[in-house]
Amino acid sequence: MRKFDPWPVFFKREFNRNWPFLVGFAITGTIISKFLPSDSSSEFLLGQWVGMCASW
Repeated sequence: MRKFDPWPVFFKREFNRNWPFLVGFAITGTIISKFLPSDSSSEFLLGQWVGMCASW
């Protein structure tokens, strides 16, 4: 006799409860990444940091 596997039931119930959170998290992350400044400014700062560390 096979043992009952509770994991599919658990994941289905938890997904039904948590999908709004997951979708909201994905939308918020997408919006934040679109409005962040481009990588050129962070590359500029990283270049300054690497130059400062290389001069030691």
